[in-house]
Amino acid sequence: MKAPVEKLLPFLQKESFLARQDRAAVELKTDVIRIMILEAARKGLTGIRIRMPDSLDVKGTPAAADLKTWCRKEGLTLTWERRSATLEGGRQSDVWEPDISWAPKVADS
Repeated sequence: MKAPVEKLLPFLQKESFLARQDRAAVELKTDVIRIMILEAARKGLTGIRIRMPDSLDVKGTPAAADLKTWCRKEGLTLTWERRSATLEGGRQSDVWEPDISWAPKVADS
């Protein structure tokens, strides 16, 4: 008798999510992003987009939720911007990147 084999689709989806989650935790480290923001501010900028590796979808990960909470706590504005990436073999992929702003709010006249 054969040993039971896990269905492939749920296994692949779980493995992909876990890999994205692990990579997102590295890419969205708030202590590293804080340094990037400070360097950008020292150059006179009022915002920065955190470039993600091609094909890495970090939205929906715990690290993305932590980044959102951290930005809110620090008074920063976080939006997610889409970028198209060309992968090996010419395949296209959407990459969502965090765009963080500390521009002063302008009151309506």
